Amino acid sequence: MQARLEGTLVAKDGCVVADDSVNAQTVLLVFPAGTQVNESSVSLKDGGSLRFGDSVSFSGGFVKADKYKTGLQGCTADLIFEVNAVA
Repeated sequence: MQARLEGTLVAKDGCVVADDSVNAQTVLLVFPAGTQVNESSVSLKDGGSLRFGDSVSFSGGFVKADKYKTGLQGCTADLIFEVNAVA
């Protein structure tokens, strides 16, 4: 199911999240393979980049946490969102 997510891009405990202040929730972001994360930004596989603190809007979909039982390395959030594209 396609969804849109808007918020502020934040690095939290080694994870990348969107702080959705409108709905008072933190959303863990799962980016497509090829995305690189460093201490100040996220570099997308299409060559674009986003800086932590930016207001962001993504298209993608919300998924259940059990889809990622392994591989999230201790990341926690209210919801998980698989990013398909920057909207």
